[in-house]
Amino acid sequence: MGPYRVLVFVFLAALLELTVGTHFRGGIITWRALNTTPSGTHAQILIHQRYSWRRSYWWSMCTTTTITNQQIIGSPTGTLQCNVGSCGSFTSLSADVICTDYSTLIDCSSGEVYDTLTLPLSSTFVVGFYGGNWLPLAIGGNSYWQVTGKIDLTVRPDGLINTSPVTTTLPVIYRTVGVQHIHIIPMSDADSTDTLRCRWSTDNTPTSNTNGYDECASVCAPSVNGMLMNRPSRNGTYVYFNDVTLNNTVVLKYDCGWSPNVIYSGSTMVIYAPFAWVPGHSYFVTFDSG
Repeated sequence: MGPYRVLVFVFLAALLELTVGTHFRGGIITWRALNTTPSGTHAQILIHQRYSWRRSYWWSMCTTTTITNQQIIGSPTGTLQCNVGSCGSFTSLSADVICTDYSTLIDCSSGEVYDTLTLPLSSTFVVGFYGGNWLPLAIGGNSYWQVTGKIDLTVRPDGLINTSPVTTTLPVIYRTVGVQHIHIIPMSDADSTDTLRCRWSTDNTPTSNTNGYDECASVCAPSVNGMLMNRPSRNGTYVYFNDVTLNNTVVLKYDCGWSPNVIYSGSTMVIYAPFAWVPGHSYFVTFDSG
């Protein structure tokens, strides 16, 4: 796979109003080879599914006890299936996840499940988990959603099997409408030479996305609403990443006027921040005016 890797996210500002039928809260699919060095014609691939649900929806409500006992959140919730590619070699997997954490404040439960499949090298699989009852938002409220991922087992130029990027971002991010916000997406990739970038998920029409399949069903944003963002007209306009745990120390900064790590696209600004973020530390972002 080439040097550029993409994480696909849908960011939606949620209203604090939930209805009985709206129980899905988002998810992510990642994967990696158990041995990244190719041997033979097949490889064992560990597939990770993580999904979040409205906690009060399922009879098997997620609690401290269910976490200790490694119980699942609801059943059956659906299946992860292959939609594009060498699907004859892919066995559909249950999307039922084991409860790992929950919040009574926002009525949300999250869980994950790992499965191992033996898949042929030099093959690709666009896999997805599809369902209904999305959050009651301005876009796609109470409607259908799609979580999509691509498993690409083409051997890389460095002779290794590819690994998907990962993130620990929250499934649902609550933001006040009409206020500018900055959200930092923590992400990493075991393929250390790859460059990670973000993009909006699309429904694959009218132009094709890289997965060649619908990534978001009825919850795709037709366009990102907001102010058109332009690169500052002068250099010396900086963005700073500050570590609260280290007395607000600046750990990373970029000149927004010229840095290639600050990308402007319509009403979205993406900042590529390759930094060894420390688990447990809190960070915030500040900007110069300009």
